[in-house]
Amino acid sequence: SLVKEQNFFKITRQQDNEVMFSNMFFYLFTEHPELLQKFAKDVLDLSLDTSPLVEREKDHMDLRIIDDTHYIIIENKIKSSINGMKKMRREDFLKQDGKYISQLSEYYAKSQKQKQSDGKSRDVKCFLFTPNYNRINKDDYLNGGEYKIIKYSDIYNFFYDYVESMDEEDTDYIYMKD
Repeated sequence: SLVKEQNFFKITRQQDNEVMFSNMFFYLFTEHPELLQKFAKDVLDLSLDTSPLVEREKDHMDLRIIDDTHYIIIENKIKSSINGMKKMRREDFLKQDGKYISQLSEYYAKSQKQKQSDGKSRDVKCFLFTPNYNRINKDDYLNGGEYKIIKYSDIYNFFYDYVESMDEEDTDYIYMKD
């Protein structure tokens, strides 16, 4: 099993560092477009255009992927919960069905503004990447229902299979393995 082997994340004690993993996703998705295409299809259940734009920390989103037909938000949560959460004033509480305003609603609102500003009717898809042990109740948050939770076990299985099909001499093999 790959997880039991030494790897860069374990050696540097970064195995729970969300920023490191978000940076790694960004690197792999931008440097290996075929990987992004396969990941989108197999893990996100999406078919991307041939040249999507992948952005890191654009408008504070961990990852944002935009092509002609999709606006994809990926929020990566390893040990933390949802940020930017604040209860609304009492007079506004009922209007929002008792949900928390958070980064999830902020990012979703930005996706809606983007759709209006450039005139393209992209399909907005929102994802939360999180380990199986990190229990996030997305229904507590305004627009939380727009987000699909992707467990790290599914991401691990994808990369395990992907690495198994690679030649060890391939560029970035060691990073994908980690």
